[in-house]
Amino acid sequence: MVDSRIGAAGATIIIGLIVITPFCGLLFDCGCSWPWAGLESNCNFHKEGAAYHCPWCEYPVAGLGSTLLAVCSGVLVALLGLGREGQVATRTLEGVAVFLIAGILLGWLTAIFTDYPTFLLY
Repeated sequence: MVDSRIGAAGATIIIGLIVITPFCGLLFDCGCSWPWAGLESNCNFHKEGAAYHCPWCEYPVAGLGSTLLAVCSGVLVALLGLGREGQVATRTLEGVAVFLIAGILLGWLTAIFTDYPTFLLY
């Protein structure tokens, strides 16, 4: 039987990889969407005449660093749990919640440092 920590970490990674592109679209209103709906093909990064380009696409180090840190934070919480032993579902929910919170904070910082005008929390 798979240890609940490993199962939750794996589930958090899978969910993070599926959610990261539409999450980017939500944060930056850039046009990124679900994998089955075009992924980044409608991102403003690909539009030459766009006034602004998605900061996670325009600055790959910021985008990759932010998303990796968010996913790794979620995985760490899924592995360690938040103070108690939990089932796979509980650990996964905790991991995904931390992933989303870290992603929002890192996206916000990216928007500030790149002067990107459209952000979820502006």
